[in-house]
Amino acid sequence: MNLKGSVCIVTGSATGAGAACAIQLARKGARVVVNYSRSEGDAKATVKACEDAGAEAILVKADVAHDHR
Repeated sequence: MNLKGSVCIVTGSATGAGAACAIQLARKGARVVVNYSRSEGDAKATVKACEDAGAEAILVKADVAHDHR
């Protein structure tokens, strides 16, 4: 599957399955938004791994568990 031109937002992507998902999406050509709420260092490492895979990646700190309207 080629995801070139897609943008994927992966919540909880600093560690574990979320990080693995973000990196795989990057390898498939997607631009990736790495979202984290606490693990900034791990999230930065995930962004670096996505970039190393050839993708654009940005880091966003947000707690998506709460709607702050």
